[in-house]
Amino acid sequence: MSTKCLHDSPFIWGDADKCRFLINVDYLLKRGQTSAV
Repeated sequence: MSTKCLHDSPFIWGDADKCRFLINVDYLLKRGQTSAV
């Protein structure tokens, strides 16, 4: 799933949860493990 798809999802994100989620996604992308997202 792309981050844009997640951002456009109907889920209502809390600011803290969104920040933590994006940090985790960024970490995975930097490691090249996009399939784990």
